[in-house]
Amino acid sequence: MTVLREVQRPSEGPLLAVLTAFVIAGVFAWFALLRQVVWDRPALPIWDREPVSDGVLVVIWAVVGVLLPSVFWLVRQVTVVDDRGVTLQLRPWRRTVIAHERIRQVQVVDLTRAELAASFRGRDRRWTLGRHSGVVLSLTDGTNVFVASERPEAVSAAIYRAR
Repeated sequence: MTVLREVQRPSEGPLLAVLTAFVIAGVFAWFALLRQVVWDRPALPIWDREPVSDGVLVVIWAVVGVLLPSVFWLVRQVTVVDDRGVTLQLRPWRRTVIAHERIRQVQVVDLTRAELAASFRGRDRRWTLGRHSGVVLSLTDGTNVFVASERPEAVSAAIYRAR
């Protein structure tokens, strides 16, 4: 039974900057594709000839204008607390489950960026898309896991309820 499910999108920091850069590059790729392939003009108005072939431009457009913005649009941090444990997923990639038996302590924290960078090194792990508030799970093997959350008190309470 799921006690809590929280989904977050990139909110600040480097990941949001990368996402914004890919969206801007995607707009330029769409513009270049329309100008050169559809309207039969040079990809950019400052060029008097086509700098690349139509086929290469279509490949660039597919990667920069469609694939990368789509992947970064799908990026989410999903935290699920249920009777099996705490499931952490950075969609569409990593996923891990921490069993309740492995969690020794849960602490609600609100850290600065510098504190977050300095506190979680080595074996310690961070699950965040830019947020600095969340919960720290102290595990039985000595590892600390920072889980960013918009509602850290609710996550902490859900972990204690699910145990």
